[in-house]
Amino acid sequence: MSKESTNTKTLNIITDPIEKVSLNYSISSNNDCSFCDKKSYEVRKIFKGKYATICDECVELCGEIIEEEVEERKALGLMELRPEKSDLACSFCTRPHLDPEVFLLIAGPGKYICDKCTLVFMDELKFI
Repeated sequence: MSKESTNTKTLNIITDPIEKVSLNYSISSNNDCSFCDKKSYEVRKIFKGKYATICDECVELCGEIIEEEVEERKALGLMELRPEKSDLACSFCTRPHLDPEVFLLIAGPGKYICDKCTLVFMDELKFI
């Protein structure tokens, strides 16, 4: 039986010169992915945030979704497109969907991840 990693990381995501948002997460060894339900032994890495977990495969998929969305919005001239109403928030950093720093919120089954958290986890994956 494997033990869950206690290696918790805090990352300060700079959103402007004044405000910082902390993203606390750990690398989990005995949780399922909240987005695809894969077990930790089926993937290379699972990130555990405040309200959700996400595996490396889902992080990479979210990265592709963000890339496609950016390209599509640029082509249509809709980079500034923002939702008018939303009570959704990232399940990892808890930023609300309406936060001006959140470009995109990607939905899983009852969980969400913002573009900022996706990019943090993608960067972390470079080291495995």
